[in-house]
Amino acid sequence: MDFFIVDTERCKKDSICAKLCPSNIIKIDELTRYPYVREEDERKCIRCGQCVSFCPFIACNVASIDRCEPVEKSILPPPDSVVALLKSRRSVRMYKKEGLPIEKIQELIEVANTAPTASNKRSVRWVVLSKRSQLDAATQHVLDYWDEMGKTEAWYRRIARVVRSGRDLLFRGAPQLVVSVTVPGIDWHEDAVISLTYLEIAAHAFGAGMCWAGFMTSAARQHKPLRDFLGVEDGEFISGAQMLGYPALGIAKRSPVKPQPIVTFM
Repeated sequence: MDFFIVDTERCKKDSICAKLCPSNIIKIDELTRYPYVREEDERKCIRCGQCVSFCPFIACNVASIDRCEPVEKSILPPPDSVVALLKSRRSVRMYKKEGLPIEKIQELIEVANTAPTASNKRSVRWVVLSKRSQLDAATQHVLDYWDEMGKTEAWYRRIARVVRSGRDLLFRGAPQLVVSVTVPGIDWHEDAVISLTYLEIAAHAFGAGMCWAGFMTSAARQHKPLRDFLGVEDGEFISGAQMLGYPALGIAKRSPVKPQPIVTFM
């Protein structure tokens, strides 16, 4: 099978696919004016799907892209709905005991997987603690790390005492936790952070809530027993972690207005 497939009955020879290709490997035949990819350039394709996504006549395909889903323009939310969704998102620090079904978490992660990544490398993998008992085990690893750090830093001793007193400052009673990891050989750890942000917004749209777990992220980056517990290998980078669950108080009733952003227009 050809790598880059063109339906010559549909193709209008508008060169859109060639103009959009970030790897500049789609060429235009001088005689037929149909687009094509040289065999030696196939390895340069980053499988981003730009050519497939934006062809107005659905006239091209890439063999390595398994399938495409139609974009249903009729159900896309209007701008005011998107703004309302974003502004109503709040960090959730009180959760119901029951967690999300595994199937729902999988669905949310599949949405987050559509987030942009550098060169479309899809360099993010996920670790999900799906049971509260697993979060309790992670808490003990963090406390062990704080005990070690507390030998020289008083702050760690103080925060460890608070958590041991019964205040769950680590996970706020959340039933689940999602960790994003950047695989070895990738310099752009922002990929995983962007994916986590997609996940948080998607969770909010589905009636769930999240909160960035900074204490957990910091400890997991430094403490090998915790990394081992999470199954994080040498060379992998923990980009972030978020608590996950259904908000005990439901959606926020009001959204505080943030200070005006500092913007410099050049």
